[in-house]
This record gives sequence, structure tokens and C-alpha cells, in this order.
Amino acid sequence: MNNEFDAAGAARPRSEPAAEGGQMDVAGALTKLREILSRSAGVAIAYSGGMDSGFLALAAVRWRGSEQVRAYVVASELMPPTETERALRLAERFKIPCERLEISVLPLPVFREHPPDRCYHCKREIFARLLAVVPAGWRLVEGSNLDDRNDYRPGKRALAELGVGSPLDEAGFTKAMIRQMLQEWGAADFIRLPMPCLATRIPFGTPVEAETLRQIGEGEAILAAVGLAGARLRHHGAIARIEVTPADLPRALPLLQSVAPRLRALGFRFVTLDVEGYRQGSMNW
Repeated sequence: MNNEFDAAGAARPRSEPAAEGGQMDVAGALTKLREILSRSAGVAIAYSGGMDSGFLALAAVRWRGSEQVRAYVVASELMPPTETERALRLAERFKIPCERLEISVLPLPVFREHPPDRCYHCKREIFARLLAVVPAGWRLVEGSNLDDRNDYRPGKRALAELGVGSPLDEAGFTKAMIRQMLQEWGAADFIRLPMPCLATRIPFGTPVEAETLRQIGEGEAILAAVGLAGARLRHHGAIARIEVTPADLPRALPLLQSVAPRLRALGFRFVTLDVEGYRQGSMNW
């Protein structure tokens, strides 16, 4: 089941409860999270600058101190450079100890072939590389939360195999709860629409190439620049299929017409608007 998202990126599960037994209250989740983060000599965080990993890093620094926390930003072809730069700026602003690591998964043949479990192979490679640099006695964690259980995420298997923790999920946090805490902590700059890796815009079975990722990243930057924040450019060879948020559908067509020449200049022959709008996991067929 897919989640719906509001303009700030807060998830609204459609029907199932967030967790068995009902959603835990925020105070209880905070107490549980603090206890989880105290279990190791230090906390190493896979950090992207998004809501979830940002909140996790802020909580770790608040309760453990900067000497016992380190965030790692992975720079790769799978995220636009602007995303990496944004994550580093936020870490500096909020005094989160942060390191940038250059990691490419494109050399992995199984990743480039783009099977349905592509995310598993990607996560396995990246988190194994992160574990190699984490200080002894520290625990590596990442920002999955309860809402993520409603999406197709084969990468979770890799995290389990490697012993990577998901404290927000374990403590009972939903996306809405994370958004609430970021506002209360004066860190609303972390609140944003989800930004999954660029490979999620490519159909399974279509090879993942550096040039394809570049086209997607630059195309989505063009869309964002004309006000279509959160739009997805789904790459179907010569066709760029654009998904925009439901709220943007009424105004999307003239905006796309205005930038269609720039999108075609990236290498697309056709630019289309998906009339159903953005659906999380729409490529998971």
C-alpha cells in the first residue's frame, strides 16, 4: 500500500494502523528512542538531509552529544549533487558532526541490470562500506519509520543482514510524528517531500546508466525550478513521463509546455504528463 503525502511531506497512511496495537504517543516514542540510542558506545547515522535521518541525527546529538555521534552523507550518482550539498549545509547549521563519503554502486553488474530487488543490492553495498568506517563499538543506524512498512522496500533485508538499526521504526515514530518534533525543535528546514534515489524513476529490467540518472536529475531540477516541487520524471527511454503532486495537476500542463524544449534537450523525444499524478512506488510492477 502506498502512502499519501501532504505538501510538507508528512505521510498519511490510507487505512492500516501505523503499527500493531496502535500508534504510540510522541512522548512515549521519544522515551523509547532515547533508550535505543543509548545502547552503544556511539551512534553512526546514514544521513541524507531528509526529515527522517535529519530528525534521527538531531535526537542523537541532543541526547549523546557531538562526540558520540557521526552522520555520514553518501555522495553518488543516485542523488543530485544539490541534495548532498543541502544535507551538508543542514548538518553544519544544526551542529551535526558529518562526513561525506563518495560511493558508487554502478560498478555492480547486478545493480546496473536493475532487477526488482535492486534496492537490496544497493543497500547491501553502501551500508557494508559505511560499516567499514564506523568506529569500533558504535552502532550504525538509518531513518526508516513506521510509515515505510507500507511501501515495497527490499533494501530492508540488507539492513537486517548487516545489523543496521532503524531506531525510529523501533521506537514507534510515524512521518507525522517526526514532522511534529522537527517543528518543536526549531528544525523545520528538514521538513520536505520525500526524495528517493534517482534509480526509482527507471522501470525494472531497464539498465541503470550514469547518463540516464543524469537526465532524470537535471530534468527534475528543471521541473522544480518552475514550481513543480516533488515532481517525478519517470524515464521510459525516449519518453519522459512526468508525475506531479495531486495539488499541482490543474496547473501542470502549461508549466510543462513551457519547459518541454529544455527536457527534450536532455535527450527525450516525448514529454508526457501522467494524469493520475504522483504515486509513491508507481514503478514497482
